[in-house]
Amino acid sequence: MANLFSLPIWTVSLTFSEEINLVSPLLTPEAITVNQSSETLAKALIKGLEDGKIKQGEYLEMLQHAPTLSLQTSQLSVFLNAPRQHLLYPDLTLTFDYFYTQLPNQYYLGFVPALGIESYANTTEELVTVLQNAIELEFSRKKRYSSVRSLVATQWYGDIKANKLMIETRFHSLSELANLYKGREQKWLPEMAKSLKRIGQRRCFGREKEFEQIRRALTGKYSRSVLLVGRAGVGKSALIEEAYRVANQHGFGSMKFWETTAARMLQKLTVESGWEESLGLALEEISLRGDILYVRNLAQLFEVGAYVGNPISIAEFMREHLALGSVRMITECTAEELATIETRAPGYSNLFQVLRIEPPPVTQQFELVRRRLRVSHPKRLMPKESIEETLRLQHRYALYSGFPGKTVHFLESLLNHETNEKQELNREAVVIRFCEESGMPRFLVDSHFTLKLDETRSFFQSRLFGQDTAINIVVNLLASVKTRLTRPGKPIASLLFVGPTGVGKTELAKALAEFMFGNSERLIRFDMSEFSDEVAVLRLTGDVSGGAGLLTNKVRQQPFSVILFDELEKAHYAFYDLLLQIMGEGRLTDARGQVADFCSSVIIMTSNIGAGVSRQRSPGFHDKDRSNHALHQHYLHAVQHFFRPELFNRLDQVIPFNALDLSVLRPIVRRELDKIIARDGLRTRDAILKIEEPVIDYLAHLSRDSHYGARQLQRCLHEQIVIPLTATLNAYPFSTSMKITVGKNKTGLEFKTMILTKKARADQTLKDSQWTLRELSHAATTARRLAQQINDGPFMNKLWSKWDILERDRRRRGEKFWQDPLMAHEYGTLHKLLEETKTLLQRIELIEIDCSLAFIGINASVEGVTTALLDWQKAYKAWQVQLLDAVQPETGLCVIAIYGASDYLADIFNIFNQLFKNYAWIITERAVWIRNKGERYIYTDELSPERLGDKLVGREVQIIGPGAGLYLLKEGGVHVWKDREEEKHPYPILIAQAALGKFQTPVGIHRKKFLEGMETRREYWKNGFVDVIEKTTHTGSNWYPFLKQQLDENFHEILQEVLCGKMTEIEPPIMENDLDIEDIPF
Repeated sequence: MANLFSLPIWTVSLTFSEEINLVSPLLTPEAITVNQSSETLAKALIKGLEDGKIKQGEYLEMLQHAPTLSLQTSQLSVFLNAPRQHLLYPDLTLTFDYFYTQLPNQYYLGFVPALGIESYANTTEELVTVLQNAIELEFSRKKRYSSVRSLVATQWYGDIKANKLMIETRFHSLSELANLYKGREQKWLPEMAKSLKRIGQRRCFGREKEFEQIRRALTGKYSRSVLLVGRAGVGKSALIEEAYRVANQHGFGSMKFWETTAARMLQKLTVESGWEESLGLALEEISLRGDILYVRNLAQLFEVGAYVGNPISIAEFMREHLALGSVRMITECTAEELATIETRAPGYSNLFQVLRIEPPPVTQQFELVRRRLRVSHPKRLMPKESIEETLRLQHRYALYSGFPGKTVHFLESLLNHETNEKQELNREAVVIRFCEESGMPRFLVDSHFTLKLDETRSFFQSRLFGQDTAINIVVNLLASVKTRLTRPGKPIASLLFVGPTGVGKTELAKALAEFMFGNSERLIRFDMSEFSDEVAVLRLTGDVSGGAGLLTNKVRQQPFSVILFDELEKAHYAFYDLLLQIMGEGRLTDARGQVADFCSSVIIMTSNIGAGVSRQRSPGFHDKDRSNHALHQHYLHAVQHFFRPELFNRLDQVIPFNALDLSVLRPIVRRELDKIIARDGLRTRDAILKIEEPVIDYLAHLSRDSHYGARQLQRCLHEQIVIPLTATLNAYPFSTSMKITVGKNKTGLEFKTMILTKKARADQTLKDSQWTLRELSHAATTARRLAQQINDGPFMNKLWSKWDILERDRRRRGEKFWQDPLMAHEYGTLHKLLEETKTLLQRIELIEIDCSLAFIGINASVEGVTTALLDWQKAYKAWQVQLLDAVQPETGLCVIAIYGASDYLADIFNIFNQLFKNYAWIITERAVWIRNKGERYIYTDELSPERLGDKLVGREVQIIGPGAGLYLLKEGGVHVWKDREEEKHPYPILIAQAALGKFQTPVGIHRKKFLEGMETRREYWKNGFVDVIEKTTHTGSNWYPFLKQQLDENFHEILQEVLCGKMTEIEPPIMENDLDIEDIPF
């Protein structure tokens, strides 16, 4: 990268008069400028040196023109004797200002700016003499002695100053210099742009007039650049491509069109020294060729190229070339972009012949679309009704892009998506695809789709209580929109919700957004109290500096939405003028000149106008003596009185909201309590919150006299439920498992807390009625996270690696691969395992979604989700064992060795033997005997000694089966059997990952010293056992299932750690050299 340096440039300023000032470089006095600043001259000097020296790598020569000097100022005098022959002047003494400095070599350098003289000397005194001699020599050489005027001219300057300026320049590295030399030979045009290909068939129809204008502009006597202005999709690009296709027929076939974009130009032209020089060379190339540069978007050229230190964009750099006509360019932009260009660069559009491309008439659009589809997809058939339906939907709900391009692109995408060429794309396919892309509900746009009014009404009633009148009006309005009886060219609906505070106006707007667009987040809300002055209203459409408008920008990003203007009466009156445009024409222009379209939006305004009078007797709640009709008339009159007639006339409906009745509060209380239970403080904690029925009645009763509707209920719930609940939760550690019951007593609410022990919590299953929806959702989320963690972990990476190796081998060997039974079996096993992985992940994601829906009371059955989660957990545990066996098959082989006296050896052995029978493991065992108290062990397959006197001291069992080694991993240690007299009989157990044939029985297993240092694992007796490590006790005649459950839980805990990569090493096999009496690993 070029290095940036600041070089000192000395200039001399000589004042000739008040109007005239001469400036010249100190070291090159012959370069004189008149009335220019020293900085301008210094920059011009550096620019010339850059071109002449720096780009040639002549840095030393460059530095000679910018030495580091420390100038001092003084004066000297020159005495002139009067001429002897001609009495032109008497004896004269002329005074000159001069500057001098001491050089690094100790010499002195002096300058006389008035005469452009410089000299060297050893001392300052000598320097004065040398300069005087130089002045006399200059007078003699220029014959000043014989000309009075010439002598006087040396004294004309009134003030002489030396100025030092630090000017930045760049010194190139060796690689950059090489690139500069290369750049002089490189052809930049093919790098910057690509030659436009001539299309084979006609793709632009109905634009004969515009085409002729382009032809005249490019081929006339005074050919000019061309700028096409129009909305995206009206056919600007197609028109240019068509012009190039038929160029030979119209007199400019020898010209090439070089197509490029602003991004490509910046990318390809930027080198280490910048883009300016390479762009200049590229423009020279296209000028010499006589070709035409086609830039896709003119506005983008203004956005690229500028950087710190260089405010000029690529578009502004090209301005001179376009003005001179040395480069002809054809480009395009929208009308909004053209307005922005004119603001940034006034007069720039005058460099072009501007052609306005308007959309074709609606009556011609069908034929244009049909002809274009015949060219792009000649073998496909698009029915007439499909094209007509597309045009209808897009004209009604998608007006940002121009026609017919938008329709063509939509239908071409639909045809490309359908791979069956014989399949005819009917009207239904068009509607489905349009709804998928736009987010519009099908029931609203598809005339063949039935809107069930009763179900629609039930949907709103489940989210809003006590407002049946308002809900009915909204449902009826949706029915009119559905039947296409609303006027086009305006928002889908413009509604005003009026009523007391806290009765559900905003809630109904959210429900409408959820019903229409499937998500309450599609609600764009503006609190109009923030726009109570005229300046704040400007923020909605963008400020004068060109900032994005809050309203217009949101609508452009999300055109299909519900827009809520909350508390409309608090807005400044200037906002009502914006509403006139929005509700009347469905359009609004922002400060940038961009149009925001509201025709796909629902406009909702809320207001408390008239609520003060209506709630005088029963504030916030329903007055039964007032009829719905009278209430509607009251609010209608209040709205008419408040708003201007032209604004009121643009409202589709004024929807009054009733005050809340006490009977409505009960379901509201229940719903709000469910929301409290769903908060993170309870959702992420092991706590159960139970609300008794009397509590709901009590809370509803507390809010019955409120002046503030349902909002007072929020305050009541916060005081009565949230604050006491917070105190209760803060009294215990986060990990505490608890159950909190909220009940009603004589004085108010009471909170009872029950701490759940680990055993009590473990005894609760998902089928337990005490298991809450929160816990069910938490269990599903935990299961999904575990599945995702294992799927992203090292074991799955190893599985994919094995699969990739097999897959490459299969492709390489072809049919021979399947002739190897082992490889074929492994291939099938891995393929099945990977498919099952994908299926299980998809299942748990769906279960998690169903849990969330059940949690908020939508669609899903709790019992069904519970069963699905249990089934998935069972299948996933089996899959984990298969994954372990596929990646680490060695964990499926182990030896469990049980040693000790023969008295109760069979009892200990039978405990584990009974466990082995629960799994499809292959068991091989042998008995270990010792003869005559020696150290040599004898092995038999049966429990019968070879000789009389042989003593049984142990039993060793080989187990082969998936995960067997992990299952018994924690069973090493001393297992004790207690007889009826409570006497303890120890039996050491060793677990080794090895085959029985390679397992070496440790020395001294029959001696007591063998037990030293070994930890007791478990104690058993006839009616129970104690786990010494986990500190649990189980008693009773049927204690075996508890032991199996404990081993199963330990196994799956270890298995998850291994699969997630938390346990990277499994205990290695026990070898003979590893064992002695003192040190036995378990």
